[in-house]
Amino acid sequence: MYAHWMQDIQQQAKQSEENIGESMKKYSGRKGMEQPCIEVGDLLMLNWRNICTKRPSTKQSPKRDGPLKVSKKKGSQANKCHKS
Repeated sequence: MYAHWMQDIQQQAKQSEENIGESMKKYSGRKGMEQPCIEVGDLLMLNWRNICTKRPSTKQSPKRDGPLKVSKKKGSQANKCHKS
């Protein structure tokens, strides 16, 4: 009797886990934006937000740099750029 009750509880837990996985798939990519396709020769603007400098304060650091020309693709999202 006790083993039957435990098996029933395990089946209910497995079913609820599958339902949660389906609902997560439904809502996970709703807000994601498709990334632009960047090719060699395109011009980009560099955001300086995550670049470390030796300045004591980032208030007077540049916000953006560019336009930079893509000279080589290093991966799906990594690019080698140089000033144009």
